[in-house]
Amino acid sequence: MAKIKVTRRIPIPQYTYNDTIGSYEISSFTYEDIGIELEVTPQINQDGYITLEVKPKVSTQFGDKVFVISGGAISIPIIDERSAETKVIVKSGETLLIGGLVSTDESITEQKVPFLGDIPLIKHLFRHKTSTRTKKDLLFFITPTLHEGGDAEGMHEASISPMEIVEKSAASKSD
Repeated sequence: MAKIKVTRRIPIPQYTYNDTIGSYEISSFTYEDIGIELEVTPQINQDGYITLEVKPKVSTQFGDKVFVISGGAISIPIIDERSAETKVIVKSGETLLIGGLVSTDESITEQKVPFLGDIPLIKHLFRHKTSTRTKKDLLFFITPTLHEGGDAEGMHEASISPMEIVEKSAASKSD
């Protein structure tokens, strides 16, 4: 099995209710890997073919969900995850391309002239909003190769070339 992880571990608070003070408290943290993960399990078949079990996964922190409770607020991260799982058969030396893990991010940025951008009747003359939409498609290129050799006759070994992970972005702006 081959595994690639390009991730960041983020803490996620675990809460318990404290009867003494009547509110929730952080009792511990669990950690979640956020980023890109790819797991590939090769299996050698007849005639130079290799069966690959491929599991790509992409996760991002989308924001935080705030729950208002008595005595305060609880913030828990929202995690957006895209994943796939498939089995494919490829000939040794051929490249497999996996795509379709698409994400779209939108952001609105507002700029203003200090003080003048806050005057009620004329503030729109001194403000500028920019909307940006970015679409990303993550592509995985995998090339398994069958190696002959070893001490025992008929022994085969499969290797997977360094996997290439490409993230293509297309951005559009509107004012």
